Amino acid sequence: MIWALSITAIIVLAVAVVVVSLPIVLRRKFNRILRGLDDFTGQVDRVSINLFTSTVNVYDLRMDSRRAPGQEPVVFIPHIVIAYRLSALFRHMRDLTIQVNEPRVVMVEDKNPETVVAPGKEPANLKTLLGKLPAFHADIEVRDGYFQYIGTVADVQADVPITSLYLSLHSLTNRSIPKHISPIEATATVYEGHAVLHANLLPLADTLTFAVTLELQGLDLVLLNNFLRRYARVDVSHGRLDVYAEMGLAGGAFKGYIKPIFKDLDFTGASDRRDGFLQKMWERGVSLALKLLENQRKGEVATKIPFQGTLENPNVSVGAALLGIVKNAFIRSVKPSLDNVISGRTLWKSARAVTGDLLQGYLDKRKN
Repeated sequence: MIWALSITAIIVLAVAVVVVSLPIVLRRKFNRILRGLDDFTGQVDRVSINLFTSTVNVYDLRMDSRRAPGQEPVVFIPHIVIAYRLSALFRHMRDLTIQVNEPRVVMVEDKNPETVVAPGKEPANLKTLLGKLPAFHADIEVRDGYFQYIGTVADVQADVPITSLYLSLHSLTNRSIPKHISPIEATATVYEGHAVLHANLLPLADTLTFAVTLELQGLDLVLLNNFLRRYARVDVSHGRLDVYAEMGLAGGAFKGYIKPIFKDLDFTGASDRRDGFLQKMWERGVSLALKLLENQRKGEVATKIPFQGTLENPNVSVGAALLGIVKNAFIRSVKPSLDNVISGRTLWKSARAVTGDLLQGYLDKRKN
């Protein structure tokens, strides 16, 4: 009887030691990894473990830029929940479900980047990065995220906010499964418009390989006036933009299209009082031209812009874009939806459906 009680007490004491010490060990390991990053440093405030539900809770993860110490953190995540399967651990496999709650990411362009590339060293791809991790399979979900980029976009100083971000990445793994597909789904608010993204990613391909569809509806053009002033020398007082796009990328070659649809354009506003005579005449000319090219039934200016090429040599068809505007105005309106070139088939089939002969020819040339 005494021996039984002693053994029970030892087991209870051992479990208590594990429950108390394991979160401290994990927290130190997380912080050691975060502080060992090249361009960033970070820390985790607290870690808790629930052995009964097989979950790890990580609280207040913070990452700062080494180039700008003392500024607002680049990444701050108040709560991460990591669920794991015990049975998979015995097979030396991490089978995880990761839920990231309310992450905040603020990226500021580095005006003085110091990029050092080692001679003869190939840039890391997704397959290489995943291969450095222990064997795992993970479903990742991001809830109510916030992302902001402050810097240069297409030669324009911009502040790009992405709010209410919900993202799910399914079946991400580094196991050598041929042609394994990781589906991605995301919704967000961008410039007061609603964005929906669907993608198929091939994480273990030798080069970045994916097929993606994107729908943006109701973007406020007033918030994009800095781009309009830079490339069209106009600004708007009212207007909305819808965008529909599909693209496939494999082997360094890509092909796709983008359909911008402009609605309710108005170029008159209080800011026009400060414009010079020539600027006012230019804006009135642009307004008149767009009015003439507007689809009279729908009141929209739209086109479909195809693009293709390689990452080193992209090509956008300006002629096709201009012809698309004329077709939308006088022949047939641009359909305000995806063309569904990329279907729900496997990634290779959907990517080939987009890239077609261009992709196949490029891959054959690389093999030779």
